[in-house]
Amino acid sequence: MIKYGMYNWDDDIPNANEKKYFISALDQIKHYAKPRILEVGTFTGTSIMAMKRHLPHSECTAIDNWNMSDVELQSCSNIAGTQITMGMVRDAFHQNTKNHVRLIENDSTCALINLIENNEKFEFIYVDGSHQSHD
Repeated sequence: MIKYGMYNWDDDIPNANEKKYFISALDQIKHYAKPRILEVGTFTGTSIMAMKRHLPHSECTAIDNWNMSDVELQSCSNIAGTQITMGMVRDAFHQNTKNHVRLIENDSTCALINLIENNEKFEFIYVDGSHQSHD
């Protein structure tokens, strides 16, 4: 797993008390033959892979356009202790998911409209997109 020194980005689903509720929600679909999981905002793909490990028979899709502001990128770089580029994040996603996740590289609004138009349905949707209040 490529980390580039990224803090807490190796299993980025909710932790502590929140994790048990998250896992409980995932367990609601474990009896499906092939549950479909969608993650909106995937970054390095660690969250979707944690879900895939929990439900190995699931079909996973992730949406991200890796379009971060310079301020957000600098914040990531500060946390990681090294300069992070969006190319590094995209490469980390591909390394972490190793073709186990269908990627839709697009703005989430456009991607979600396309999924609706194609009548795609998901049993579990995890929204982990922009963390900016103006979005």
